[in-house]
Amino acid sequence: MAAASLSLNGCTEIENLLAFCKIPKERVRIEESGHASSTKVPSLTLSTGQTVHGVRTVASYLSALSRQTLLGNSALEHAQVDQWLEYWQLQLEKYLNDTTQVCGALKDLNKFMSKRVYLVGHELTLADIMLYYALHPVMLELTVHGKEQLINLSRWFNQVQCYPGVRQYLPEVSFLRNTLYG
Repeated sequence: MAAASLSLNGCTEIENLLAFCKIPKERVRIEESGHASSTKVPSLTLSTGQTVHGVRTVASYLSALSRQTLLGNSALEHAQVDQWLEYWQLQLEKYLNDTTQVCGALKDLNKFMSKRVYLVGHELTLADIMLYYALHPVMLELTVHGKEQLINLSRWFNQVQCYPGVRQYLPEVSFLRNTLYG
């Protein structure tokens, strides 16, 4: 079976997901992009010559190749995972680059997570992984007080970062105060 070709085009979230899913290089090989692109739009060319473009599409395809159930356990969960991926791509991405709007988005996510362990269902899904990668730089920059203000989001984030294989090379986001005794 010939390998599919994946052009990342600067999309580190897809690169991280590929490593997390542990898909063998015989199935998907990464190709260098032929041009410098300002947009992070990956593309995946299958051995049949068919190509799919876009973060959500490529992420869903790679998740389907994974041995883990990352797309949910039912049609409803699959739709909810896709809904979160759409939220991430269409809403959260623009908020992350605007400090005035990011606080509101984080507060909304914090409120949503108040009665949940994961974004969808009762186990880790693609939605959790992709939002973790998107939020990592923001959570890394928050003060301990800022993280305490977002206690539900912080709990979820810490749980996802501690899930085996998710964090990979990313620096661990600390959620504890260091007490100094003199």
